[in-house]
Amino acid sequence: MGIAWLVLGQRVAARWTLAVLLVFAIPWHALAVSLWSPAPAALLVLIALLALGTGWERGSLIRCALAGTLLGMAANFRSETLALVVVLPVAALVARVLRLPWGRPLHASLASLCAIAIMLPWAIHMQRVSGQLSFTSTNGGMVALISLGQLPGNPWGIVHHDSFASEWLESRGLHIDPLSTEGDRLLRDGFYEAIRAHPGAYARKVARNLRNSLIGGLYVGQMEVPDAERVALDRIRERWKQRLGLNPNFREIETQERAGLGAAPTPSIHGWLALAWQTSGVAIGAIFVCLGFAGIALSRRQIADDGVLALFVLAIAMQFAVMAALQYLPRHTTSLYPMLAPFAATSIAECARLFSRWRAPRVAKSGG
Repeated sequence: MGIAWLVLGQRVAARWTLAVLLVFAIPWHALAVSLWSPAPAALLVLIALLALGTGWERGSLIRCALAGTLLGMAANFRSETLALVVVLPVAALVARVLRLPWGRPLHASLASLCAIAIMLPWAIHMQRVSGQLSFTSTNGGMVALISLGQLPGNPWGIVHHDSFASEWLESRGLHIDPLSTEGDRLLRDGFYEAIRAHPGAYARKVARNLRNSLIGGLYVGQMEVPDAERVALDRIRERWKQRLGLNPNFREIETQERAGLGAAPTPSIHGWLALAWQTSGVAIGAIFVCLGFAGIALSRRQIADDGVLALFVLAIAMQFAVMAALQYLPRHTTSLYPMLAPFAATSIAECARLFSRWRAPRVAKSGG
C-alpha cells in the first residue's frame, strides 16, 4: 500500500484522503487472511499495473517485461487475470489510435508475451495431462456451470453450490470427478449448452451479477462465534441476502430447513456484533464502490493522459466483466480495493468541495 501511495499520490489531488483509504484498507487486509484468498494474485496485479503504467509513460521495455512477468505469476493464482493479459495490447492499440500518451502497443505486447511465457509451463502440463493446451486449471467448468445458479428461479434448475457439479454429472449417468479433465470438459460444454438454450435467462443473470457487484459491498471477514450460534447467524444472514437479492446460498437455506434448524438459539450480543460487522462490509463497501465509479467519471480527462490510472480502469472493467459473465463473490470485488481507492478519494474530495460551497452562503448569512 505504501508503494501504491508513492506512485498514486502524485497523480491524485486528494492524496491524503487516498492515504487514509490505503492505511485503513480493512477489506483488503481481511481478504489476505481469508480461505482460498485471491489476495496474492491481486497484490501481484497491483504491482504489475504500477510498473506497466510507469513503463508505458517512460517507454521502458524493462519495466513492461517485469510487469508482464508479475501478471503471469498472478494468472497462475487466479485465471481471471488472463482476460487482462489478452486485452492489454488491444487497449494500447486503441490508445495509440486515439493519440493518448500511454498508447504503446509494442510495450503492451511485450508485457503480454512475458505473462504468457510464465504461464506456459502450466499450459504444457495440461497438454500432457488432458491432451489440450490450457492456461487454466480444471475447476473452470464447475465454476462456470454453477454460476448460472446465481439467477434465482433459473430455467436450468442449477444451484449455485459446488456440490451441484457432481449432482449434474451424476444425473447424466456420469460418476466422475467434476475437477478431473473430463469432468471439466463436460461441465464447460454444459455451461455453453445452457446459454444456447436460454440466452435471455443468461442475459438476466449477467445483469443481476453486475448489479450485485456494484451494491454487494466488500468482504470484511468474520468474527468468531460459537458453532451453535453461527447457525442462527447464517440463517439470518442468508435470509437478509435473499430479501435483498444478493446471491443467497440457497443450498444452505434448504439444508437448514430440512435439518429443522429454525429453532437455533437467538444470537447473543456478540453474535449480533458479528453480523453487524459483515453488514457494514456490504453497506460501506457498496458506498466505496459507487464512489470509485463516480471518481472514474470525474477523472476521465486525467485517465486519458495517465497510464497507471488508465490501467486501473481497465483492470476494474475486466474484473466486473468476469464477475458478470461468470461468478460474483464479494471477495472478487474486494480484490479491486487499491485500484478503486484513488477514484473513491477523488469523489470524496469532490463531495467535500460541494458541501463547502453549499455551506459557505449559510455561514455568511448567519454571521451577518
